[in-house]
Amino acid sequence: MSYHVRTPDLGDPPAELLSLWAANLPVRGAPEAKLRWFYRDGPYGAGRAFLLHAGPGRTAPIGSAGLGVRRLWLRDRPLRAALFADLAVDRAHRSGFPALALVRTVKHHVREAFDLGYGFPNAKAAAVYHRGGYRQLGEMRRYVRVLRTGSYLARHLPESLLARATAAVADRALAAVDRIRARRVRRFELAWSGAFDPRFDSLWEEGRHLAPIACERTAALLTWRFARQPGHHYRIATLIDRATRRLRAYAVVRTEDQGAELADLYGAGLAELDALLRLLMPALYDLGHASASFRFLGAPAVPVLLARHGFVRRPEARMVALAVGDLMIGEPAIADPASWFLTDLDEDS
Repeated sequence: MSYHVRTPDLGDPPAELLSLWAANLPVRGAPEAKLRWFYRDGPYGAGRAFLLHAGPGRTAPIGSAGLGVRRLWLRDRPLRAALFADLAVDRAHRSGFPALALVRTVKHHVREAFDLGYGFPNAKAAAVYHRGGYRQLGEMRRYVRVLRTGSYLARHLPESLLARATAAVADRALAAVDRIRARRVRRFELAWSGAFDPRFDSLWEEGRHLAPIACERTAALLTWRFARQPGHHYRIATLIDRATRRLRAYAVVRTEDQGAELADLYGAGLAELDALLRLLMPALYDLGHASASFRFLGAPAVPVLLARHGFVRRPEARMVALAVGDLMIGEPAIADPASWFLTDLDEDS
C-alpha cells in the first residue's frame, strides 16, 4: 500500500485531525484546547501537523504527527528547535510502515527548517524512530524521593496496624531530618509565586550556563508552558535571596495522586538548586505529599545532587530522539547527553 503525507491548515481546528486524536491519542482535556495551545499559541511561532493518508486521493487520514517550536540555547547561540509530538496511527494500520512514513517526513522537515529536533517517544514508538534514522540522545530517567512511607511499608508488612505505626515513626524521623537541613539554609527563603513574572527573565539570563544546551526559560515561555496548558494545574516554588530579594531558583510542582511531580527545576547554579531542594522537601511534606519525583536527562551533576537529597533513580526510562539540521551536523555537544538539561518542561504534555 502507498502512503502520502500532507500538512493541514491549523488556523481552524481540522475535524479529521481531532477525530484521529480522539480515537488513537490520549489527550488530557479537550483536543481542541490542546491543538490551540501547542500548535497555534506557542511563543516562538506556530507548530505543524502532518496527516498520513493511505492510497491516492483525499481519503480519511490514518495517522498523524506534529511538532512545536522551541528555542534552545547552545552556550550563547540560540537554536530554532522542533519538539516532536502526537504521533498516532489508527489501530487498523499499525504495521509499522505508516508510523515510519510519518517520522521520516518530520525528520526531513527538521533538516530543512530547524537547527535540530527532539522528542520523547514511548516504548512502542522508539523502534520506529530508530528505523527512521533518528539518533538516540539518551534516556530520560525518573528520580523519586519518599516523603511518607505508609504505602511503601504496607507492601512489605503484612499487618496494617504495624505498617501504620512503623510509617508514623519513620515519617516523623524523615521530616525531622529535612527540617534540620532546611534550617541550615540561612541566606534564602522559600516562597510560592502566583505567576511567572520578569524576575524569571533575569534568572534565565544568569542561569543560562547551568548546562551547555537548555530550552529557554523566560517568563513568556514558562507562562505558556505551565500556566496556560489545558488540563493541568501547577504551583511555583521560588527560592528568594533574603538580602537582595532576587529570585535564585524555582520548581514547578504538579500534584499527581498524593505525589508531587517537579515538572521543572532550574536556578542560577547548583548551590541554589541545593538550597531550593533543602527548603522544598519539608514544604511538600507539610502539603501532604507522599513523594516527590523529577524526570531528567543531562548534566551529571544534577543526579548527584538529587541523590544527596534522597532521590532514588527508578528503572523506568524514556528514549530521547534527536534529529539534527544540516547546519548543526558535526557539532559535538548536540550528541552528548551530558551537555543537555532536559526536564518535563521539554515535553508536550
